[in-house]
Amino acid sequence: MNNNTSKEAQQTSKNYNKEQMNAIAQAMIVSFAWSWADLLQENKNKNNNTIGKTAS
Repeated sequence: MNNNTSKEAQQTSKNYNKEQMNAIAQAMIVSFAWSWADLLQENKNKNNNTIGKTAS
């Protein structure tokens, strides 16, 4: 009985860790995507400013 309980506890712990890792991975991907989008947006603005200055 004791043996089974510890096995179940280990299994639960493994599943929990897996879910936690998935959640962390998703959060990292999302924040990376946002950072990337910000960078692209900044570059676009810089380019527009440069074009505007040269045109005028």
